[in-house]
Amino acid sequence: MRYEGFASVYDRLMRDVPYERFLAILDDALAYAGVVPARIIDLGCGTGALMPALLERASFVIGVDPAEQMLAVAAERMAGVSHRVSFLQASAADLRVSRQADCCVAFCDVLNYVMTWEELTASFTAVRRAVKPDGLFLFDLHSPYKITHHIGDNVYYDVTPDAAALMNTTVDPPGLTVVYELTLFARESAQLYRRFDEEHRQRAYGLTDVVSALGRAGFVEVTVAGDLSFAWNDEANTQAKGEAMGMKGASPHVRTIAGESMDTALRWFFLAR
Repeated sequence: MRYEGFASVYDRLMRDVPYERFLAILDDALAYAGVVPARIIDLGCGTGALMPALLERASFVIGVDPAEQMLAVAAERMAGVSHRVSFLQASAADLRVSRQADCCVAFCDVLNYVMTWEELTASFTAVRRAVKPDGLFLFDLHSPYKITHHIGDNVYYDVTPDAAALMNTTVDPPGLTVVYELTLFARESAQLYRRFDEEHRQRAYGLTDVVSALGRAGFVEVTVAGDLSFAWNDEANTQAKGEAMGMKGASPHVRTIAGESMDTALRWFFLAR
């Protein structure tokens, strides 16, 4: 997976990402857990689009991403508050911080780029080490339903005055994987566009696999919810789903919000501690 071209046009082509909704979910999760964070890890920070808003909620933010080009854009964006941010080039599984954070967020299907359950478990373990014992881990994943029924085998395109993207998606339903073949054009002058070709891969995981990996990593409580419209404190629409998911013994306590919609939800959210 490369981001050599994508970093230069990412913000222009990702203008429809519901960042405000992600932040609202974070605020609800922090209120539900009673956590006022001083330090937040933005795992898979990309170009740092969320970092200014995260600095409104914490005094220090650590941006983590495996792509050097993405971090360069993020560092430029945050140059005015460089004393309140730091950057680390690393994958989730290689996350190491010198001082534990109160919260780690990984928004916009960051962890769908993890292609094996073993690496997913290693990623969760690294996050568990990077946050305080009572710290929070909030992340989302594309659901299996989204990859197999919503993304599917398709061709997508997006054109702006300064950039264009063509994307071909190929899905392997049994493996719950999708390959994105991207052709990007970024304007360099009035009559010149530069072309980039990239290939990205993502994988979905079943709920049981995700919760099992969180348990192996040391998280003891997991709240799960579907799509972008829910509140953590919605006790009337909450079920304790541990046994129903096959999670028993030393596995985390699992709490599912709007459990009846999980099978067809496009995006799943997990709050672990």
